[in-house]
Amino acid sequence: MLNSLQAGIVGTVLDAIHRDQDFVTDCQNQAWRQRGVKIDRWSKVRVRTLGGKRVLLKTPYFTCRKSVKQEEIGEKRRQQRAGLYPVLWRLGIVRRSTPRFLAEVNRHMTDGPSDREVQDRLGSREIRLSRSLILRQVRDFGSIALWQRQMAAANLDDIQVIDPAPLAGKRVVVGLDGGRLRLKINKIGSDQTPTRKYATDKCEPKLFAIYTIDDKGNKDRKGGVLYDGTLQPAADLSSPCSNCD
Repeated sequence: MLNSLQAGIVGTVLDAIHRDQDFVTDCQNQAWRQRGVKIDRWSKVRVRTLGGKRVLLKTPYFTCRKSVKQEEIGEKRRQQRAGLYPVLWRLGIVRRSTPRFLAEVNRHMTDGPSDREVQDRLGSREIRLSRSLILRQVRDFGSIALWQRQMAAANLDDIQVIDPAPLAGKRVVVGLDGGRLRLKINKIGSDQTPTRKYATDKCEPKLFAIYTIDDKGNKDRKGGVLYDGTLQPAADLSSPCSNCD
């Protein structure tokens, strides 16, 4: 009942946002400028809220139709004809899920230890999700985080320095570690082979954590921890830190 009530409140707010004609028009114009969309119509869509319930909305929908050669099929064609909900996009609603719902699923996934445990914990709150949907939510949330990091790294010269510096006079620990995993990569085979082939090459993820400690060497409970990492070479891991004082 509480999940349904929460979804109803969020749905009412989203409906009110769509009645703001100036905001909707601004979102549409932004989509025209940045994505080169061609078709504009209103479409019905269901958006999943924090309680796992979905609300029905009527929102603008754009599609971008580009010329595609006959032999270009599959994922490339799907991406070129992918649609866009400009108002939902502006509100941070990715793949028909609110930002708060994405953050909640990823928080449970971070707590671990597996996606089945995440299913059980969310199920105890009457939020029923399949394993494939959970993994898609994690991938979407990670894509947003990577985009934000890339935007920040591309505008380092425009970042305002915090005064006073948050780490001034503090003892800082930078912990580095690596691991091992296998990546499933499409492998180009012979034209005579109808089956798809994959290569599962091993790679080492490079990870680090930055946090502050007190005079006794214990972790500062009031301070946060910065986690990051990459699958690229070690030089790519250290290069962002070289810009930090």
